[in-house]
This record gives sequence, C-alpha cells and structure tokens, in this order.
Amino acid sequence: MKTKTKVLLILLAVGIAGIAATMGYMMGSGALMSREAEKSYEISEPFDTLETDTALARVTLLPLESGEVRVEAYAKAWLPEEIDMDELVSATVREGALVVAETPFPDEFLGLFPQPYALTLRVYVPQDVYDRLTGDAS
Repeated sequence: MKTKTKVLLILLAVGIAGIAATMGYMMGSGALMSREAEKSYEISEPFDTLETDTALARVTLLPLESGEVRVEAYAKAWLPEEIDMDELVSATVREGALVVAETPFPDEFLGLFPQPYALTLRVYVPQDVYDRLTGDAS
C-alpha cells in the first residue's frame, strides 16, 4: 500500500473514533437523550369534520364506547430537554371542524440536521361520529 493510502486510512479511523467518542460523551452527559412524552386532550365542543395538519405524525381515528372525544398524542425525540407537548400538538374545534395540528421540532439535531422524531396521534370519537367520518354505515 502506498503511504498516502495508509495516511488516509489512519485519518479516517481517527475521525470515526472521534465522532463515536463525541456521541458517547453527549449521551453519557445527558446532553442528548431519547425523550418521550404523552398527553391527552379532551374535546367538549361539537364538530362535523376532522382536519389534520401534520408533517410526520401518524393519525389514527378510533371509535370509543364512552361517547367522549379525546386526542391522545405520543412523541419520542432525541433532545437535551423534556418534550413540551403543548408546543408540538394542538387539538381544537374551529368552524365546526376538529383540527389536530402538529408543529414540527426546529432543525436542531446536533445543530445541523432536522430533528428525528416519532409522533403518534389517536383521535377517539363516539361510534356514530366514527361511522359518519369514515363513511362506514354498517
């Protein structure tokens, strides 16, 4: 092997080891941790339709026997601080529509990349509302 190739391989190995050590330090010191949060939003106002304004969230509409309406949100992200669900998710009734919206995290993952995260939203509605919204009239 040529000397240039050996030097490049050594520099590559040192660089990879440096990145691994930096990530290990960040995780060990708590500067970067996997955080989880969940919150339930009770909806008491009547609505006719469901609107979602989401970037990455998976939204699931489910029937609920009790007749209440609620939105359950679960998020997981790599952040130095706790997740504030009220900044991430909103569930309100506007002009006869239940609007479930997501505000994505800012691009702050290691200061360079979009924040990788998972967000799951479950919208629970009474059976008759579920049938009307899904068109399922069984």
